[in-house]
Amino acid sequence: MMKLYICEDIHLERTRIEEAARSAKYELKENHINDIKVYDHPDDLLKEIEGEFNIYLLDIDYGLEVTGIDLGKKIREKDYYAKIIFLTAHKELAMDTLTANIEPFSFIYKGDVSDAGALKHKLLEMFLKITDSYIRWCKELEEEEVIRISDQKQVRLIPRNKFLYLENYSRERKVKVQLTDETFFVNNYLGNMKELFDSASFYTEAQSMIINPINVEELNPQDLYIKFKSGHLIFVTKSFMKRMKKRMAVLAGGV
Repeated sequence: MMKLYICEDIHLERTRIEEAARSAKYELKENHINDIKVYDHPDDLLKEIEGEFNIYLLDIDYGLEVTGIDLGKKIREKDYYAKIIFLTAHKELAMDTLTANIEPFSFIYKGDVSDAGALKHKLLEMFLKITDSYIRWCKELEEEEVIRISDQKQVRLIPRNKFLYLENYSRERKVKVQLTDETFFVNNYLGNMKELFDSASFYTEAQSMIINPINVEELNPQDLYIKFKSGHLIFVTKSFMKRMKKRMAVLAGGV
């Protein structure tokens, strides 16, 4: 189930948004919004985020050093699938949210929804669209085997077949995760993450790397590289290549 988080620093406006949101939630035929949480300060909201694919109603200007844009960035780190809606009186700041890579779901200009009925109607319209996306997302998770990748900053559910490899990143407590279409980093140790990847499907024997064999296209023992179906290349040692060739042979039905 989704949660709805509201952050508005002005008391009267915060109350108005909450009432409109609760009214819109009540009218949903398929109500996948489990709870509504309301905050007057961005820091308080950030401390309370739980799970992924939640809805966030944010202002852009809180009259603080931390802006709604800053808040949106931090939310996106914690909740990758977040549906962020900005309710703002500052139309001129909307473009700033786009260039900040927050990927907001939508904007509501407060001047266009000054009465409660208009705001409720607008929120209901958006909740319906988000609910449709949420249902499709849940169905995809049921149909595909997924692995949950998490640290203090983010929680993501990723289909197993999208993983290419994971590797230690320099000497920091950080792991590079390479998917078929994306790269991101997790604040963790690779050793701690190995239990997420079963050794029957993934190559987990190396200390510094985990590889998904189903996405390997070529092993090149001369130039010591592994090429993936996506076109990505990684270079390995001779001993690593030897062990990897053995694993690929087993998967292919060889000895």
